Amino acid sequence: RTREAGGEIVALLRDKSAFYAPATAALVMAEAFLTDAKRLLPCAAWLEEEAYGVRQVYAGVPVLLGRQGVEAIWKVSLSEEEQLAFQDSTASVRLLIEELEKWLRHQKPTNPI
Repeated sequence: RTREAGGEIVALLRDKSAFYAPATAALVMAEAFLTDAKRLLPCAAWLEEEAYGVRQVYAGVPVLLGRQGVEAIWKVSLSEEEQLAFQDSTASVRLLIEELEKWLRHQKPTNPI
């Protein structure tokens, strides 16, 4: 049943199914924060200290979420191949951010009115 659950949700909700997972994830995160539940959840988190061989970048990692927000980065053992893939992924995020910052620096200010 678990294997087919995604398809079942899409069939039941039709065009609204794309909103279900993100809304549910946001609700679970808010509940963990508001109730200090200390839930282990996958989140995009700022890696300040080195975690998984990278730092100073946002990345999707398992975190302990509670009243203080991200209270700990949960470290999972990765194979060498997984570690390299994670580092490649975060390098791509950094490159994208750098490109976006360059683009923003060259944009003309617009009048908001």
